[in-house]
Amino acid sequence: MSGLVKVACEFFMHAEGPADKISIETGVPGLYIELSPTEGIEYIRKKQGLLQGQLLRCKSQIESIEGHIATITQSIGPMTDLVDIQEPFNKN
Repeated sequence: MSGLVKVACEFFMHAEGPADKISIETGVPGLYIELSPTEGIEYIRKKQGLLQGQLLRCKSQIESIEGHIATITQSIGPMTDLVDIQEPFNKN
């Protein structure tokens, strides 16, 4: 089997080797696990599920923050009508 192998810092090299084991980067720099192709697919499916959960939580936080921004923006609007904005004080 041949394919691209990540060497470092997004640098890949073409390599050949046996197809019965694959190395998967765990997300911890420099830590790889060796799995069979079937185990690798299962690992990737689980990792994908975890990442999708994180994505949903991030989207929820973004929606919450956008809601807070909208509320504050709507609150500030009427206040600007009450305040008389003048030129800055000039000591000259």
